[in-house]
Amino acid sequence: MQVMRQILKRINQVLHPLGIQIMSTEVARHISLTKKIQQAGTQIEVLEFLIRAEIARHPGKTFNIVQIGANDGCRYDPYRKYIERFKLPGVLVEPIPDVYQKLVNNYKDQPQLAFENAAIGPENGSMPLYRLAENGEVLDGMSVYASFSRNHVEKFRNRAKTPMEIESIKVPVITFETLIEKHNIDHVSLLAIDTEGFDFEIIKSIDFNKIKPRIIEYEHSHLSYKDELECIKLLVSRGYKILRSCSDDTLAILPENEITGGKTSSSGLLRLN
Repeated sequence: MQVMRQILKRINQVLHPLGIQIMSTEVARHISLTKKIQQAGTQIEVLEFLIRAEIARHPGKTFNIVQIGANDGCRYDPYRKYIERFKLPGVLVEPIPDVYQKLVNNYKDQPQLAFENAAIGPENGSMPLYRLAENGEVLDGMSVYASFSRNHVEKFRNRAKTPMEIESIKVPVITFETLIEKHNIDHVSLLAIDTEGFDFEIIKSIDFNKIKPRIIEYEHSHLSYKDELECIKLLVSRGYKILRSCSDDTLAILPENEITGGKTSSSGLLRLN
């Protein structure tokens, strides 16, 4: 029991600035800041837990999503279930034209969404994007490995069981600020980034003085060790708390007082019994 109390204390040290407090050691027993939380006998992912907590704390505020590297909206997409379950509005960004068309079509029943056929980068313009092809044909599903880094795509080609080529296509690039202005976004609740090694470049390009996403989830598994540490250092310097959501992704969460400019009141906590 003493161990569980210590675990509960550690969890609440992380969650308190976010406006969340776990009251029961039984909840703490099943909590995993690396993957899932079990509440009332049902396991939910950490991100869903945070989305539910944020919606509960701010019922009059729209919880939205900006997803960069949305692919086709189905394949290996961990956010689709949240968009559909909570009817999240937002902007989904995908640079590859044929994949972008699939994305739009796959979300045709979600009218609250907007779409952007571009990549996000440090400046407006265009850049070569690399992806795998076989005999000149891009195979279904290979788009998930597309990257601005040829070396990154090369790694996946070397693992392929059949011979593959690397295809280069030029895609439009806009800044995060341009994206926000174009779609009239005044706040970002969840910024989801999955760009096969370009995640840190996008995070570095964000002007946090103009807009601070409440939650950022990005893929760290394709970052160098140096970039992974630098990314965490940058986000911490901007006031974020860092959680590992799984072996591939990192969650950065902005405490309530960083949004309001004041201190988080204990009376404002979302308590989970």
